Formats: sequence, C-alpha cells, structure tokens
Amino acid sequence: MISRTYKKLLPVAVLAVFVAALFALSGEAQQKNKPSSAPAKVQGLKPQVLQAVKTGESIAVRDMPAGGEIDLALTGLDRRVINEKNAALERVRRPGAPLPSIDVAIAGKQANSPQISSVTPPPLGSFEALSDPDNSSVSLGLVNPPDTNADVGYTQIVETVNSVFRVYDKTGAPLSPVIKQSTLFASLGGICSQVDHGDPVVLHDRIADRWNISQFSFASQTVPPFHQCVAVSKTSDAAGEYYLYDFVLPGNEFPDYPKLGAWPDGYYMSSRQFTNGGPFNGVGAFAFNRAKMLVGDPTAELIYFSIPNDANYPSGTSSGIIPSDHDGLLPPPPGAPNVFAIYDSDEFGAADEVHMFNFHADFATPANSTFTERAESPIAVPAFNDEEPAGRADIEEPAPGENLDSIPDRLMHKLVYRNRGGVESLVTNHTVNVSGVTVTNAGTYQAASRYYEFRKSAPGDPYTVYDAATYAPDAGNGATGINRWMGSTNIDNQGNLAMGYSTSSTTLLPSIAYVGRAFNELGASLTNEVILFPGQGTQAAGSGNRWGDYTSMSVDPTDDCTFWYANEYDPPGNTGFNWHTRIGDFKFPTCTPPAQGTLTGTITACDSGAAIGEVLVQTTGGPSEGFSAATADNGTYTIHLAPGTYTVTASSGIRNCQASASSQVVITDGGTATFNACLDGVAKIILPENNPAPATVSGGNGNGQIDANECNMLNVAVQNAGCAPARNVVATLSTSTPNVQISQANSDYPDIPINGTATNTTPFKVS
Repeated sequence: MISRTYKKLLPVAVLAVFVAALFALSGEAQQKNKPSSAPAKVQGLKPQVLQAVKTGESIAVRDMPAGGEIDLALTGLDRRVINEKNAALERVRRPGAPLPSIDVAIAGKQANSPQISSVTPPPLGSFEALSDPDNSSVSLGLVNPPDTNADVGYTQIVETVNSVFRVYDKTGAPLSPVIKQSTLFASLGGICSQVDHGDPVVLHDRIADRWNISQFSFASQTVPPFHQCVAVSKTSDAAGEYYLYDFVLPGNEFPDYPKLGAWPDGYYMSSRQFTNGGPFNGVGAFAFNRAKMLVGDPTAELIYFSIPNDANYPSGTSSGIIPSDHDGLLPPPPGAPNVFAIYDSDEFGAADEVHMFNFHADFATPANSTFTERAESPIAVPAFNDEEPAGRADIEEPAPGENLDSIPDRLMHKLVYRNRGGVESLVTNHTVNVSGVTVTNAGTYQAASRYYEFRKSAPGDPYTVYDAATYAPDAGNGATGINRWMGSTNIDNQGNLAMGYSTSSTTLLPSIAYVGRAFNELGASLTNEVILFPGQGTQAAGSGNRWGDYTSMSVDPTDDCTFWYANEYDPPGNTGFNWHTRIGDFKFPTCTPPAQGTLTGTITACDSGAAIGEVLVQTTGGPSEGFSAATADNGTYTIHLAPGTYTVTASSGIRNCQASASSQVVITDGGTATFNACLDGVAKIILPENNPAPATVSGGNGNGQIDANECNMLNVAVQNAGCAPARNVVATLSTSTPNVQISQANSDYPDIPINGTATNTTPFKVS
C-alpha cells in the first residue's frame, strides 16, 4: 500500500492490495525522520501520554450543511435525556456534621458588613440564540438538558449546546447555519463524525485569538473506547476552517462532564470518571499540546492523570474538578502551572474549603509532568451548607412545571484566571442551600449561588480568599424564597465581578438573572439583581428534571469590560423538551479598557516568496509575554498585545522550516506594528490533505479496481506541504502482499511548488 500520510488514507480498494507497501521519496523532497510543598493529598500520580488517533481539517463552518443524515444512535427516538451520568452524587452526611449549617457569607446578612450601594449595571441587550427545536431541524430529535455554553472573541460569539453550535456576530446575526457538532468533524470519519453525545464546550483562546470546540463521543457509556473530539480554528474566524483531532482517552474511564480551559502551554481539561460506565471512580486531569494543535500538527499529544476516588481523593463532597481558563491581556507568570480546583464541605467531607492543584505539563519530557496539591491548599472559605434533596427534583417552579436539578456537588463552569498588573485572580462559583432548615425535599430547600475570588499579588505568593459571597437576599425565611442556581462567574479588567444564574420559585417562572460586585466593594454589599431575560414558561414533567448542566459568563476581549452571559429559559406554556437560550451583555460604567495594540504580518518562503500557513509566530518579553498566533493559509497572522517591546520569531516544524531570525517590535496603544519574515527549509511530500482518494487505478478490465490476473496502472497525487519547492522527486513503490507483482516500481514527479499538487509522470504498474 502507499504509506499512510498524517491526515488522509488511501482508498480501501488500494489498501486491501498494498497492505505493506512503502512510498519512498528521493531528492530534495525526501523527509527526515522525526522523533515521534506541598503536603498533598494527591501524590505519586503517574502521567499517561497519548497521541490523537485521527487528525484532519474541516471545510469552512459557514459552508457546512445545516442538515445531515439522521444520527444512527438516535434512530427511532423523538426525545431523550442525555448523559444520565451527569448527576449529583447521592452523598452520605458526615457523622457529627452541623444540622443544618448556616451560610455566613449571604450578602447583606453578615454582622457589621459594609452596605455600600452596589449598582449592578443594566443589560445592554440580548438576543435569541440556539434552542431545542434547532436540534430537530438537523435531524437530532429533541434533547434535554442544553448544556448552554458560549464564548466571545474580538468580532464573534460562538454558542454550543447539546447537540449543535452556531457562530454569531455581536448583534446576534448568525454567521453560520445551525450545525451538528459531528458535522464539524465530518472529514475525520470515525465516531467523532457520527454521533452527538454532548457535553460540548467552546473556548476563545485569547492568547492566540483562536477558537476551541469540543465534545466527547463513544459507542457505549459502559464499554471503552471513549473519545474527546477537539477542533481548533485555523484563524480568528470562528466561521472558517478548523484543525480536527480525535483523541481516544486512556483506560476504561467514561469521561463525564469534560470542562476545558486555555493556558499558555496547553488546553487543560477535567472529567468526572466512571469505570466502564459504572460507579463514580474519581476525576481525570488532561493537558493537550496547544502549540501543536494551533498549527494542525498530527503528533499533538495529551498528558493525563487519573485521580482515584479513594482515601487520597481530594474531596469527600464534590464529584467535579475544573481547570483554570485564562482571560485578559496579561498572561500568568512564565512557567506558571494550570490550577485545578475542587470544593469540600463539612456536611459530607472534611470542612468548608477549596482544594487547589498545580498541573505542570511537560510536553518535551512528558514523564516529568506533575499533578500536585498547592502548598496553601486546602483554603478555608466562609461556612456554607450544600445539602440537597435526594434525586434531581430540587428546584421548584410554578405548577404544573416539574422540579429541576440543582447540581450542587461541584464548582460550576468556569474557573477564570485574570492577571491585572501582577494581581492574579481566580473566580468561580457553586450552588449552596440557604433554607436554614433541615432539607428533606424541594419544599425545604432553597438554592443560592455563591462565588469566590481568590487572589495573590506575586508569583510566589499563595492564593487566599479575597472575597466570597452568597447572593440570597430573601434567605432566612425557611425555603420560601427564590432559588438561584446554575451559575457562572467572571471578572473584568477593573476587578468588577459578575455572576449569572437561573432563578425560579413556586411563583416565579425560571428566568435568567445576574448580580455584580464592584471592584472597590466586597460581596457583603451585593444588591440590585438584574433580570437579563424574564421567564416565559415552565418545563413540563417528563423532561428528566434536567436544567443546565452549565451556563457561561465571558468577558469581551475588545474592551475587557463587557460581560456576555448565556443561559436557558422555557417558552410560554408548560412544555417539555423545548428549551431556548438567550445571550446578553452588560458593562460596569467605571470599567475602562486596557491599553492594547496589534502585531500583524505575513510569513513567506525565502526562495519562492510563497505564503506559508501553519507557522507559529511567538512573542517574548513585554507585558503579554508568550502570546502567539498561527498563520492562515495565506501566511497572515494577527496578535493582540499590551503595549511594550517584544521579540518576535516565526517557526514551523510541521512544514520542515527553520526558525526565522528574531526581531524586536514596539507595540503602542491603538497602534499596529508589523513583523514579516521569510523561512528557509525543505519540501515535505504528503498525500493531498483535502483529497480522500489521491490514488487512481486504470487499465485491467476498466472497473477502477485491482482484480486478479490483470495488469493495472496506478497514479498517485502528492502535495508539497513543506517550506521549499520539491524538485527531483522520485517515488518507489513496493509491497509484501503475496502474489502482487510490481512491474513498474519507480516514477518521477514534476517539480512541486509549496502547497502545490502533482501526479507521477510515469504510472506505476501492478498485477
């Protein structure tokens, strides 16, 4: 057979005959061989390393079909509740735990708490986004819950839900059709392109101005393998093309509830693990090689740690851990590890506290990677109560609507990191109970959203609780107040914090709300809840009690001040499997954008002047140390940076390019600096990236197949994906398949320019 390229396979008919053939190249085009303090509770974990099993490229999202073939996994199903594993665990109360315990961080309830008048800003607007009927429009049927998640870039917003996604501009105008997650992975083939099992996440990678869209995939919840399907945009255009990766995750652990975060050295992910789909068995921590994925490198790998659910497990309370996700113009200090966090409580575990862990991923020497608890961990937090009713029926809504799931046993999406002039913050939230009475059912339970801001002021400092608050202004009257749950939190450039959530009660239709804390206040003064979008209807019985399972609060990179919040609501009436989503924005009037400039340019080949894509342009020095971007197919790139002096280089190992000479650029506020470079290197011959059948068969009986007792001619198209034109190319075909004879084994190719394609001048002959 012709040897497999890094992105495409030959047709099955050819593979069946040439099972062990070698396609060898000589001359300038020949390829070189590539080398493929804490007193922690969690200690001695060993990393596992795996490469993607499939890689490829998508067509532009704006050109993808809105419809598609019916998902075979759903044939005959009209409605379904997805991912039943994503349930709060039925936890066992710790002997001697307070009953009931009282939340001491309810806004405005603390003794001697300051009563500054915090004014949560009103909405600037909102728009209608994806809905459950959109699933039906692409032949997926109706599903529950939506898993609402959106993120914002410089010009676009991307929303993912179960089981579709869409790209919008900031007015809410669609820039793409409604697209199944699996359609994005169509060119890969395999399970990523076939099923839509959900738990999607979209990230805007601020450092590279790229988009990351992922979901898990599997044939069975109880039988491995389990896959994570990850797409990284080739440019800053979310409606453009994507590099595609299919990772088979290690072991027998079903990777429930994956949550992702962007970091300078990797894309980090967490999961809730169920061995062979059985009982909860701990959590997983993953790091994907971001630098390789930004340029479509097929050797991109993941590093994985399994944290078992045993005596060393970091929480007796929570079944979910989350990674940090970078926001803002300033990166973490050089070499800073990604921080994972999980909470514990004195009802079910050791104490009311948050555990933090450092994940240091070493992609150069993966065995040196570590996952360890930070020295200051666990961090004590103000007392709270996290009891819940048994099962999923926690949150009351007006009759005849069913009770809704609160998912109070984990920190909620996301754990946001922001560096503001050396002050590093991590913010997140979770759902607590503020009824003040013993919880036996939904009538004795009142959910509230609690946030944390952890801060440190120097790279070597510990994180401490800067602020923590529970927003429940009507708490203290039993369980008669409003439920607030399914939260998401973020922080802007000035330090203003916003927390969005759902609200509901026996008299209040489920609505979308948020509350803010000004930069110069503490959470004790939280007031002025704002309704982003009022409830329209209720969720009918039979919908599995599912609501969520997460929402998203993001901050706009254009000004680092405007918050964008995405959550669900139900339309008028009492309907099942009919959720809708809404995305809205608001801004604290005191917030001012940080100074910001642009670095742009074009990378070409030195000997031909051809534009080169898949080149990583990297910056060192300056406030935005380590920001980088990959070039598009036309060789262009753009990087947004804080003002300062930077050293810039360009390199592309995947194209066999030598690194450019470094150059200094000065970025000014509102200005644009230019770094152009040409790269030297050698050619790199592959089978054409966008041609699923690069080999053609002729002769014989004319049926295009290689049959017994006939002589066939074989033409093979190849592409030059290297850093220089390919000249003097000679190919040799061989086989070890019994009874196959090659009578014409050698063939020349014409010279092939960068990104060009050519076919052998003399056909190979096979019988």
